[in-house]
Amino acid sequence: MLLLRVNEDRLKQVIARNITRQRKAFGLTQAGLADKLNYTDKSVSKWERGESIPDALVLKQLADLFYLKVDDLLTDNDANDTTITDVTPSINPYIKHKKVTVPILSVLLNFFVATVMYYFFVMFHTPMENAWYIYVLAMCTSSITLIVFSAKWWKPCFTAIFTSTLTWSTVLFLYLVSAMWNKHAWLLFAIAGMFQILIIVWFVFKRPRVS
Repeated sequence: MLLLRVNEDRLKQVIARNITRQRKAFGLTQAGLADKLNYTDKSVSKWERGESIPDALVLKQLADLFYLKVDDLLTDNDANDTTITDVTPSINPYIKHKKVTVPILSVLLNFFVATVMYYFFVMFHTPMENAWYIYVLAMCTSSITLIVFSAKWWKPCFTAIFTSTLTWSTVLFLYLVSAMWNKHAWLLFAIAGMFQILIIVWFVFKRPRVS
């Protein structure tokens, strides 16, 4: 029993050092890391002091966040010649840039495709007043792209913003398409308004954090 206790205490300290090392290397505060995991900063503080161990699901989330394997968080890296600390700072600038450049390039790609489609619509004599609708559709697809990236890399408020953008751009597209033959198409905006309220309520009152 004593040996098990010693091994457990050692594991706590190893995990504590690794979490602290990676958090600092990624420029995160305890509160910032807690926000990404949907936990409280008190929980992160306990992990880093070696008072408790994250459960298996949280260890997997931490490993994914730090671009590691779970085993890397459970290994005493101070005993190795090459530590995670030696590697992380070199990839950290790339990760920072990636979180900005990849979403921007994805949005630009959406609008590039929309421009190509617009060109072909005009070439085949589609009425000009209808051809530009493709750019509204590009706003929809760009919003979906940004929702995915914000859920993975950014704060929840960005997910709320892009979800709202998706809602209104989708409604605008549907309105433009249906207004020509349906005089009640404006009701789509009323539906969007109600859905917007749901979005706000969801992101303000979402499930409480685990302590």
